[in-house]
Amino acid sequence: MVAWYDTAVLAVHLIGVSIWVGGSVALGVIVFALRSTDPADARTSALLTARVARGLAWVMWPALVATILTGLYNLTWFLPPGTPLTATPAGPWFIAKFAMVAVVVATAGAHTFVVAPSLRRARERGVLESSLTAAKGWSVRLAVLSTIASVVVVVLAVGAVGAGP
Repeated sequence: MVAWYDTAVLAVHLIGVSIWVGGSVALGVIVFALRSTDPADARTSALLTARVARGLAWVMWPALVATILTGLYNLTWFLPPGTPLTATPAGPWFIAKFAMVAVVVATAGAHTFVVAPSLRRARERGVLESSLTAAKGWSVRLAVLSTIASVVVVVLAVGAVGAGP
């Protein structure tokens, strides 16, 4: 039987996943909508996008950290005591999930803490948008990869639960 606190931790885990994945998808839709409105006003679109992204980051990053921590805890009741992860039918699913979580953290982290701030600093210095093409391309690629990897993590989690302990 699962204790009440295990259920509470699982609920926090699922809420964190919802915030992270939902925020990533919503941000992608917002960015697409802003950038397709007026190509001549790329600077304003970029500034609005950055402002929205920074606002969401205050919710999304803590949600991701909570998701990772609660996910690790959830393994303690999902796996039979003393059973190595690799000895269970769900093991390969969880291992793939952990790898995808690493991809999410790496790509989202590079986007949020490296590429986006460097773009912001360049814009603050008055660098023309046309000369930021390469950095903007990296920003988009990292954000898209992170979002796709986040969705794949959810799919792998469903596979792991379906495979059972």
